[in-house]
Formats: sequence, structure tokens, C-alpha cells
Amino acid sequence: MTGFVHVGKILGECFLREFRTPFAWGVADCVTWAADCALALTGVDPIADIRGTYTTERGAQRILVKRGWGDVAGLAASIYDEIPVAMAHAGDWTAIRRDDGVIVLGVSFGAWIIARGPDGLGRLDLTAAMRAFRVGVPAAAASSASEAA
Repeated sequence: MTGFVHVGKILGECFLREFRTPFAWGVADCVTWAADCALALTGVDPIADIRGTYTTERGAQRILVKRGWGDVAGLAASIYDEIPVAMAHAGDWTAIRRDDGVIVLGVSFGAWIIARGPDGLGRLDLTAAMRAFRVGVPAAAASSASEAA
């Protein structure tokens, strides 16, 4: 990942871009929001293999179940190392359980989490996270890059 000053600038640009984008499953949802931030920080799209392959909540759920992830926290754990929530840095992914029991992904912005839902971006305290994941270049991408070198 890049230096701290750059992380804030990059995440701020992601936020401004996403803020203007209407919610759409597979294009502008909680998973694509987190992935877009990770892509901007690392240069690697962590969900390239599923991006745009679903257009409804039911379609997203089918992919999560079919891949054995169960929920978006499982998807995050399949890509990045899990870390204690208190150790989350700007740009790391977080999993939050909504009041209705649905688990969504958010992105750590220091003491805050920014998460995407049908009503747009929302801010929560970092303590609302049930799990956190350290964003970096995913292992599969890193091994591909080293093989290409």
C-alpha cells in the first residue's frame, strides 16, 4: 500500500466518486465500494472475477453461497488477512452487521467506517465492525506478478 498521506487522498477521491454514483447491485454496492477503494490503493481489483456478474441482491447471495463464502465477510476473508478491528488502518475492509442481520462491507477511514447501501454512503464508528481485513495486494495477484517478473 502507499504512504499514509497518499492513502487519505486516494480514499477521498474514491469517496467523492462513489458519493455521486447511484446504488446498483454488482456495480455500486458494498462489495464494489470496498473493492474500488482497494483497487485504487493497490492497483489490483480484488473482485475482478465476480465484478458485474450479478444485478440483484439474490444474485449476489447466489455467488456468495456458490463460492463457499456464505456472506461478504467470508468473501473478504478469502482475499485478505483478518486482523483485529482495533488494528484497522485507513483503507482496510470491515464487516458490519446491520440491524436486519445482513452483513455488509465497509472501508476504514481511521476511526470511522464508510459503508455503501441503497441509500448511499454512510458513516459508522469503527467499533461497529465485527471483523476487519488488512488490504494489500491479494496473494494470488502477488504470486502472478512475481511469476511474470
